[in-house]
Amino acid sequence: MKLLQLKTIDILHKTFTIEWDKNEYGGWFSMDDDGDKIGIGTKSLKSSPESVYDTLLHELSEVVHVLMNTRYEDYGGTGFKFFMYHKQFQTHNYLISKLFLKFFK
Repeated sequence: MKLLQLKTIDILHKTFTIEWDKNEYGGWFSMDDDGDKIGIGTKSLKSSPESVYDTLLHELSEVVHVLMNTRYEDYGGTGFKFFMYHKQFQTHNYLISKLFLKFFK
């Protein structure tokens, strides 16, 4: 299985620019006036490809949650909470499956 480092991807009618960084681990995303972006660190691609795949899946999933309004700020806690009904959960999984497959050949 080969990772395709796409330059852009459409997620629910928003086009995200993807920034691949061979010097970093982890990932991030932003949706602001500077554009919609997803960053993926690929420093461990050769030694631990599953960690890069996990990061990619994590960022794609979180973007979908934000766009579906199922991710919430936990103001009293330590980050974000995710809440959805089963139908939203299934829609999320369907979208993630379709998006994730575009990155592999």
